[in-house]
Amino acid sequence: MLDSCTNYECYKGLYSSFNTRNFFEILYSFNRQFGNEQWCLYRGKHLFNFVDNHDVERIASILNVKTNLPLIYTMLMTMPGIPCIYYGSEWGMEGKKNADDTALRPEVKELQRNELTDTIRKLIDIHHQQSALIDGSYAQVALTNTACIYARENEKEVIWTCINLDEQPAVLGVNYAGTMTDLLHENEDVLISSQVTIDARSARILKREK
Repeated sequence: MLDSCTNYECYKGLYSSFNTRNFFEILYSFNRQFGNEQWCLYRGKHLFNFVDNHDVERIASILNVKTNLPLIYTMLMTMPGIPCIYYGSEWGMEGKKNADDTALRPEVKELQRNELTDTIRKLIDIHHQQSALIDGSYAQVALTNTACIYARENEKEVIWTCINLDEQPAVLGVNYAGTMTDLLHENEDVLISSQVTIDARSARILKREK
């Protein structure tokens, strides 16, 4: 009767990969948990994913580079599993652990809205609208220390999440030539010829139908 469980392995991998600029860590965990090999732990399962919750410090207090908040939420909303957003973190609330954890669970008397909130709202819409982000398989497409592409795929569509932490644009080689749609940028058509360009400190969510 257990529907899901909290994914603390990927919780640690998410913030650690962003802080150490080492995407190999989190993509190793993605593949270990959700990859296509028989030995992968949770193929077809939906773990409860998060970047913070009532027991751990707020992600805005953990990330070394606060401008990476939209990027880590992009990864949260496109990785396999069930994404969870802790109240207040959608606008970047900070909170460090104290003796009774009250600093992590403050009363919120007034909701806030900012650019991060708008980005997360858009990511939620994309997650709801793209079936491959709900039930699709996982596969790694391209990877460097500071940039990555991974795929979610089902019988209807393929979704590529592309993230670049570096201060310079990243150009990653891929085994695909054709047109994909950038869901994060006004559904812009992107022509791909064996490589994908990701702007500095930015993300793309690319889609093609099958």
